[in-house]
Amino acid sequence: MDGSGEIQAFAYERKGNSAVIRRCFSRDTKAAVPEVLDGLPVTELAPYAFSAHLDPQILEQELTSGKVQISRSMLVPEEDEALTSVQRYQRLQEAQIPALCGEQLEELELPERIVRVGRYCLYNCDHLRRLTFTGHLADWGTGVFTGCHHIREVELSTDASGMSTLKDMLDEVHEALHVRWCDASQQVAELMYPEFYEEGVENTPARILETHVHGSGMRYRNCFAGRKIDFTQYDRLFPYAVAQEPEGLLVRLVCGRLRFPYALGEQAREQYETYLRGNPELFAGYFTDHRDMDGIHWYCEGPGAGHETEVLQFLDVLTERAGRVGFAEALGYAMEYRHAHEKKPATKRRFEL
Repeated sequence: MDGSGEIQAFAYERKGNSAVIRRCFSRDTKAAVPEVLDGLPVTELAPYAFSAHLDPQILEQELTSGKVQISRSMLVPEEDEALTSVQRYQRLQEAQIPALCGEQLEELELPERIVRVGRYCLYNCDHLRRLTFTGHLADWGTGVFTGCHHIREVELSTDASGMSTLKDMLDEVHEALHVRWCDASQQVAELMYPEFYEEGVENTPARILETHVHGSGMRYRNCFAGRKIDFTQYDRLFPYAVAQEPEGLLVRLVCGRLRFPYALGEQAREQYETYLRGNPELFAGYFTDHRDMDGIHWYCEGPGAGHETEVLQFLDVLTERAGRVGFAEALGYAMEYRHAHEKKPATKRRFEL
């Protein structure tokens, strides 16, 4: 059973002394792949494991032949231990617990031991929004994200080397993607990878088809040294983002680098802070829309500290937007901040003759 209380079972194939996930069964929209199934470490996701294009009849035949097993699911706790895989599968069907695949899948969490994701594993999982994985994942199959156009969040944990398959993933996702990165010492970075798209344009005089790339996303996806993120190269691209990307993405990019300044050089910090202080209304609107009190505190007491003009502009927009949407906590903070920082008139000295 997963953390949400929903029944979650897996069809898996034994490979040596490890398990390869073939299918997940759950009414939930999140698949949390376990570290171990029936005593075997889970090391792989099979091709098409979460795609609706996997033929269920083939899976049933492999269950009958014994090639594929069904993990204990806690569906009938007092009996589950003694059931065969075929019986467990029948119980799942009787309880109307479907395969979690295709457009039903919205989140996928992979354990530390997963080292391989098979080709087209997430084919046409178009409602998938979030993926969590680790740097131990070394083999990212062909076309895994084919047909996944709504993934927006990736969370990655790496060891001290910082190595990962993040670049392989980014090469398949052309849409804007937010990445939260954490290393073995719990240092955190939050990065935005902008959207990009390619357009074929005919050069009529030369009779050739030229490929034009729109957006800064491709440049950002090339900020890697092998399998490690090159943070210096990433930060150097900010002027390209300012010229080509929407304001909402720029706000998230700047906030991510300043709030979690891993490997952030002084020159890069200055460029981000200049943009932040020059656009207080954008940041006030963003924090209000996302009801992000931590962000509001951070802006006023961190990069905004000592820049009262910008902070007051920020609070003006914050007060207007927060009042419109009923964000009482933000309104209270704005009032308290103004009261604490208002300049009190100097008292006049009295001189008596």
